[in-house]
Amino acid sequence: MKLNQFWNPVLLTTILGCMALSGCQTTRSNHFSEWKETPIASARFNIMQALSVPVSAVQQRSRNNGQVLDEKWVLACGKGEVQIQHVSSAWFNPSTISDLKSEETFAAQVIAGAGSNVSLQNTTSVTIPTGRRIGYYADVKKSNGDICQGAIFGIRGKNARMYDNDRGQVDTYIELHYCGDERIDMGTFVETVDMTKNGAANAGQLQDCTSAYSEPKLTETLDTQKKANATVVWDGTYKGSGPIEISHGPTTGVFNVSFDEGLTCEGHFKASDPQKPLNADWSMKCNNGQSAKGFFYPENDKLLYGKGTDQKGSNILLQIEL
Repeated sequence: MKLNQFWNPVLLTTILGCMALSGCQTTRSNHFSEWKETPIASARFNIMQALSVPVSAVQQRSRNNGQVLDEKWVLACGKGEVQIQHVSSAWFNPSTISDLKSEETFAAQVIAGAGSNVSLQNTTSVTIPTGRRIGYYADVKKSNGDICQGAIFGIRGKNARMYDNDRGQVDTYIELHYCGDERIDMGTFVETVDMTKNGAANAGQLQDCTSAYSEPKLTETLDTQKKANATVVWDGTYKGSGPIEISHGPTTGVFNVSFDEGLTCEGHFKASDPQKPLNADWSMKCNNGQSAKGFFYPENDKLLYGKGTDQKGSNILLQIEL
C-alpha cells in the first residue's frame, strides 16, 4: 500500500531559526530550492544507522540562502518518510521549543496529517533534561484498524558555537510518519538519530522498488484526441514542462509527454464514470527508467491536475492545460 493512500504528510510550518546575529528574528520564507536525490554517503543525518526499515530514496534541498537545510528520507518504497529541517548557523526560537514540548500541539499536528478519523496511542515524550532532544512519538490508529507510527521532535545537531547566547538549543526539526508492516523501534530512533560526521554512518544500499507501471487494458476506441501542455514537479527527479498528447474513449485513454532535457514518458489511464473520462487513475513509465502511478482530477474544462508517487515513493504533481 502506498503512503498517500492512508497518510497525508504534515506540512512543516515551524517558525525556523532564531538567528544569532540578527536580533533573533524569525522567518517563514518559502524560497526553497528543488528536492534533489543524493547518495546515501552525502546525507547529513545517520538515518540508515538509526532505523531498521529499508530506505528507498534520499533527497535534499535548501532555503534562505543555505541557512536552512532540508533532508527527506523515503521509507520502504513510499510507506513512510523522515523529513528533517536543520538550521545551519543558528537555532530555533523559544516559541518553537515550546511547541515541541507540548503534547497537545504534537497531537494536533499528527491528526492534521493523518486525518480526522484517527486516534493516538502510547504517546511518549522524548524530552531529555539537557534540552538536546525534545518532542513526542506515538502510534496512530486508523479507522480501519491499521496502526501507523508518528514522531515530531527536535535535536541539537551541531556543536556549540562561539556566540555568547548559544546555550546548545535545538537546531534540527525531525518529523517521521510510517505505515509499513515492520515496526520501527521509536525509542532507539529518537535516541540515535544525529548529524553524521562521515558517510560511514549510512553504510548500506537503497531499497530496490518494483515498477509502479502496469500494462494498459484498452478495450474501447480512443476517438477523442487532445494536445496540451503539461508541467510536472517530481521530487528528487525533475521539474519542468512540455507538450502532451492524449487519446481517450469513454473510460480509458493513453498519453505521451515530452518534457525538457530529453525526459519522455508514456502512460495510460482508466476512469470509472463515462461522464468524467479524465477523472481517472493513471500509470506511466519514462525513458529515465522510472515509473509512477496516481490519479487525475479535473479542476475545470481547461485544467487537469494529477497527483501520484513513483516506484520509490517520491511525490509527483502534474498540471495539464487542456
